[in-house]
Amino acid sequence: MHTLLMVAALTCYILGACLQGLRLSGRLSRYYPALLILAILAFSTHGYWLYGGIDLRGGQIPIFNLSSLAIWLLVLFAGLMSIKRPVENLFIFIFPLAALSIVLVWQFPEYHLLHIGGETRQLVHVLSAASAFAVMCAAALQAGLLAVQNDLLRHQRVGRLVNGLPPLEVMERLLFQMIWIGFFILTWMLVSSFYSFDHLFLPPLLQKILLTLASWVVFAALLCGRYFLGWRGRKVVYGTLTGFFLLIVIYFGSQLIPTLFIGLLS
Repeated sequence: MHTLLMVAALTCYILGACLQGLRLSGRLSRYYPALLILAILAFSTHGYWLYGGIDLRGGQIPIFNLSSLAIWLLVLFAGLMSIKRPVENLFIFIFPLAALSIVLVWQFPEYHLLHIGGETRQLVHVLSAASAFAVMCAAALQAGLLAVQNDLLRHQRVGRLVNGLPPLEVMERLLFQMIWIGFFILTWMLVSSFYSFDHLFLPPLLQKILLTLASWVVFAALLCGRYFLGWRGRKVVYGTLTGFFLLIVIYFGSQLIPTLFIGLLS
């Protein structure tokens, strides 16, 4: 049953990405209901598969399960936003990411990132961290899409991709809506750190807190720059990607590369 759920989730994600690719290439016009059905099926099977693969009673969360959980939350966030916002183009990036996260969990099931000891307060903190990562990942993808759109328009290369995207102003507004949501979650995560962990000012927790604070400052500067100085374009894109890169380093940088290297050699 566990393997069947994994195969079903992978199939739905791959089909959804192909469907979105056909739409952006202009080969498909009416596709949204099918994409929505695939997204719901992929989200459901992926979530149930993850639920069976994470044993919180042992007080440990494997690194790739945590990353897959963050991507699962990203699918949920993008799906909810797509109901009233034109963000469905992000699925062409999100679906392959989700499929990759499932493959990594399947290939590297035993590498542990966090030991939470079954404590509810630390579990809430971990879920908050995964939620913040998911929302800021969506913002980073949106920033990347905005950069491509801006570059194509600047060089007057208007094609199917540009025609299939909302105007630049709408794309930027959507980006900052994502950043606001992620910023609030990131703020909560920083505040909750002080009562979630007993040894907050000892390595390696102190390093993670400082990097999280650096990411928080980057996004705070972006929001202030937008609403007080009218920042647009490359500043917004580079700032978003910088803040998200810091989050990647916080959650996966110290563990992911050694884990992949050891796994490939074994």
